[in-house]
Amino acid sequence: MARVLVIGVGQIGSELGPALVEQGHEVVLADRLPPEETAGWDVLQKGLGADGVRKRWHRLDVSDTPALTGLLRELRPDVTYHLAALLSATGEKNPDLCWRINVDTTREVISTLSSFNAAVAPRLVVPSSIAAFGPLPGEEIPAVTPDLYPMMPTSMYGITKVAGELLGAYAAAKQNVDFRGLRFPGLLNTAPPGGGSSDFANMMYFAAAAGKHEVEVFCRPDTRIPFMYMPDAVKAIIEVAMAPAARLSRRTYNVAAMSPSAADIAAALRARVGRFDVRYVPDFRQAILDSWPRALEDSPARADWDWKPTWDLESMTDDLLAQLGWNKPA
Repeated sequence: MARVLVIGVGQIGSELGPALVEQGHEVVLADRLPPEETAGWDVLQKGLGADGVRKRWHRLDVSDTPALTGLLRELRPDVTYHLAALLSATGEKNPDLCWRINVDTTREVISTLSSFNAAVAPRLVVPSSIAAFGPLPGEEIPAVTPDLYPMMPTSMYGITKVAGELLGAYAAAKQNVDFRGLRFPGLLNTAPPGGGSSDFANMMYFAAAAGKHEVEVFCRPDTRIPFMYMPDAVKAIIEVAMAPAARLSRRTYNVAAMSPSAADIAAALRARVGRFDVRYVPDFRQAILDSWPRALEDSPARADWDWKPTWDLESMTDDLLAQLGWNKPA
């Protein structure tokens, strides 16, 4: 059993926390909001019970450096999941804040964990993203993008993710912090859209589950990026955190599951709910989406720690609609 700190209990953390508790770990959840005000409150309650959430909860604004470092020193966690971040669309609107939240706080966490001088290096897990990639000048990004493709992100969010990966690799080499990261695709679950450029998919699922017959999204129908259902994302981030260090050949890994287009997602929903019209009205987020991989090559993760996704578009669509409360007509 490990002492685990989850910083930032949003889309990932609300499902990660209960999964870690179920595995027998000692878990503290830290977020700037009270638990009842987080987007994942319903998920947390379902997994831990209201009292179970509250007894593990710690109010923390990650931009408050003394509070952040103080909590780390108080808990001295074996494993820290640092999930607090501004997402891509929100980050473009406030790039300075995006850097402060996504990079400066990661640097502070690394520095504090390093100061422990522990005999066994504390593990730090920080999600990266497909937004870390981008096309080389005059070229298109490979349709199936490998782990070691040069990173030329076009958004501040992507820039911060590359910086985080590099800080983590440096920490592992020189600061006695066992850093591990994953380049996640767009993630789908019951959390409402939260400011990411992949939110067009969430918008479609939420509209269909609510019985709406039409929805407007901010991308073209041929927009294709990698996606992953949240149960697979939680499985992946726990597996990479707990994998034997000797098996890991790198500090950050691609992980892949499915790569549907926006039109594919609409068709999967239409096949289940009937009439479902999508109006495609691209905005500034289309350029961000176009700079991302259309699929990820993840053979290093499969070889090093036996990664394998469970969910595809069809099985995810059935389950996610049910989780969102859609009732299939008799």
